[in-house]
Amino acid sequence: MKNICCRWALVLLLTLSLCACGGGTEQSSWQEQYDLGVRYLSQGNYEEAVIAFTAAIEIDPKQVDAYIGLAQAYTAQGDAQRALEVLAQAEEACGPSEALTQAVQELGGPEEVPPEGGVENASPETPTVARTERMENEDGGYSILEYDGKDQLIYITVYDANGEVTAESTATWDDQKRIIQLRHSYTTPQSVYTLQFHYPLSGSNAAVTFDWQEEAYSGSVSLEYPMTDPSNYLSSSTIGIDGPVLYTLELKEVNSQGNVVSRMQYDSQGNPLPPES
Repeated sequence: MKNICCRWALVLLLTLSLCACGGGTEQSSWQEQYDLGVRYLSQGNYEEAVIAFTAAIEIDPKQVDAYIGLAQAYTAQGDAQRALEVLAQAEEACGPSEALTQAVQELGGPEEVPPEGGVENASPETPTVARTERMENEDGGYSILEYDGKDQLIYITVYDANGEVTAESTATWDDQKRIIQLRHSYTTPQSVYTLQFHYPLSGSNAAVTFDWQEEAYSGSVSLEYPMTDPSNYLSSSTIGIDGPVLYTLELKEVNSQGNVVSRMQYDSQGNPLPPES
């Protein structure tokens, strides 16, 4: 039986609790160049923006946001072809991402095929990333935090010390600035785990779906978690899996201060287990 401590979801809880983050000398240099590029871009000083974003890419070529900023600077100069070339370089260096796909589409690049059944079955519009931050992790890796135009945290990508993506989180907000859905994905070379939380706008039960795939095995379970406060968030603390069998799924409810206010365990059918004595 394999026990999985799913800490990637805690990254979102920590950032929503306004935890501070720090960086090393090299990252500070990258951040300085990136911020400089953003400032020049907003001021209409596109030549200097190109220089700053290019310097940021040279410092850390794995940061996709610098490529997007550089592409925006070239676009503002009327050089859409050069901008598309920069975005192609970004995909080669950093891999695909939603932010990169959106940037390519805004420049007239290839668009996604509409979903079967027409526009009415399409997914909600992807929010635009307005700014990014980097948070250093204790294991030597780092997390990229992306915010929308309302300064709401919408994406988190977690990297290990080698720069490989190990986890991704997505938050969906309503017009009243409430999180109504969280999706966390955790990836290893042999497995993929996904947790989705749909928070109640009324009532008290949050809908939870957990899917996993381990080599040749896969499974899924759905359940409801009774929230003590709809404004709190859910996180996983322990998941026990043996091939296609889910032995234990433990969830905890956490408030905005990061304190655990409730905790429950579920079986493979999504039924709550009695509290441990």
